[in-house]
Amino acid sequence: MRCNKSFKNQMLAIGLIAFGAGLLIGKIISGNIFFFAIIVIAIGVFIIWDK
Repeated sequence: MRCNKSFKNQMLAIGLIAFGAGLLIGKIISGNIFFFAIIVIAIGVFIIWDK
């Protein structure tokens, strides 16, 4: 299934928003960098898998 460019840009924007929200939530909840690292890995896997 092929995706058009606007759909990919939309998914990228959603990913960046989720990344920012995850960073903020992780900092509030845990106060350390471990939760942030998990979110970075999850977003990275999602982006790689999406291609």
